[in-house]
Order: sequence, then C-alpha cells, then structure tokens
Amino acid sequence: MNGASIDVARRFGENLRRARHKAGTSQEELGFRFGLRRTEIGLLERGARTPDDQTPTPGAFFFSGPTDDEPGFERPGAGR
Repeated sequence: MNGASIDVARRFGENLRRARHKAGTSQEELGFRFGLRRTEIGLLERGARTPDDQTPTPGAFFFSGPTDDEPGFERPGAGR
C-alpha cells in the first residue's frame, strides 16, 4: 500500500469501528451481516486491509436494519 492508501484504510477503519460501536454490534455480527469473517472486520478496523467495492461502508452498516433471514429477527408486531 502507498501512503494515500494507508491513510484511506486507517480513516475507513476508524469510521467503521465507530459506527459498529455506536450500533452496539460485535465484529462477528458485522461480518455475518456483510458476508465477511470477523478477522476481516478486524483487519479493516485496524487499517491493515484496504476497503474495496465489496466492503461495507460504515453508513451502510449503521443505517441498514435486520432482514427476515437473519437469526433472531422478528418483525415488529409478530406473534401478537
């Protein structure tokens, strides 16, 4: 990685970690949601991996809600 890539990766990682903490989600949960392993999330958060077009953005994670096929999902009002 060149200097610019390192800076982008570091800032991306900081933003991803901040959004994940704000949402109260673990690296494992975030990885599950976006099809990544926990270790990949850790590399992204530390800036050791440069994000690509397949990498979830902090905003995509923070503003997306659970889907019907996620474990533990229950549609509001279900079971009443």
